[in-house]
Amino acid sequence: MNARKRTFAHFSASARRARSVDDPGCRHGGDGTIPPSAADCPRASRRRTRRALSLLVAATLAIAALVSAPADARADGSYPDFAFGAWQGEIALGAFTAAANFTYLVPQSKNQWAPRAPRPFDSLTSRWSDLTGAVGGAMIQLGIGYALESAYLDVAGADLPGVLALRQSGVEAEALLLTSGITALIKRVSGRCRPREYRGPDEPCVECDSFPSGHTSAIAAFSGARFVRLAFTPLNEAFPIRLSSFVVSEAAMGVTGLLRILSGSHSWDDVTVGAIVGHATGVTIALMHWNESIDPAPEVFVPGPPTERSSLRAPVLFTWGGAF
Repeated sequence: MNARKRTFAHFSASARRARSVDDPGCRHGGDGTIPPSAADCPRASRRRTRRALSLLVAATLAIAALVSAPADARADGSYPDFAFGAWQGEIALGAFTAAANFTYLVPQSKNQWAPRAPRPFDSLTSRWSDLTGAVGGAMIQLGIGYALESAYLDVAGADLPGVLALRQSGVEAEALLLTSGITALIKRVSGRCRPREYRGPDEPCVECDSFPSGHTSAIAAFSGARFVRLAFTPLNEAFPIRLSSFVVSEAAMGVTGLLRILSGSHSWDDVTVGAIVGHATGVTIALMHWNESIDPAPEVFVPGPPTERSSLRAPVLFTWGGAF
């Protein structure tokens, strides 16, 4: 008798799962309740993930199409100076942005601030958002930004572009650190419940750090810093390289925000405020670094007939043609 009951319960559960796949209401459990995980709607979860990945691939292809400057192009340009025009200012600003992360030690408040709407947790989408945003995405952005900035400086005629590109990487790192500290402080004070944890006004929330989105604000900080640098870039052969760097970070921020919403980690306004905080912090940090014009790399003329005279440049660390 017990075996028959177990068999009936097994087939009943299988039937409910089968119905939930094609049921447009499976996101809400079909009966008005919130399912414990996204496994109750596997097809919808896979469809959302495929859409997010398609956006990421499309953004990557768009960036590849934008960046088409030749390796031997010559143009004027600029790069960020030390903070406030002095190395002492750079050290002070770096120490301040690092110290800002002590806000993580502030106790987390729990104000029972409800999300826009409950949403089940999707672990696969959440893992993808860890790759495009937060620490993982920030490391990727630092690498991409350094490579593209080196390429820009090489095309613009800078001597040792691989070394000068570290200036912009330092600006982006400071923007990331300060954004992280500000976001953590707002999270600790606001105490908003995550959509995946909300069970109603009478149920206590375990995760109350939803507002704002830290994954999104981290990548938005790169966009803010790169926007300022782009504003100081002359419209010449090297401009598309810096433009592509800005577009990469903006696309990554948009994909990250979408993934955080679909994973049940944030509401849309968490993501929006995170983007605003990141952009504002990135712009502020970048404006503290004054603009420095590029001194063209010295040209060495090889003696010979006027029609055969050629010029040689000092070797560089990274060139737009891909040579090291």
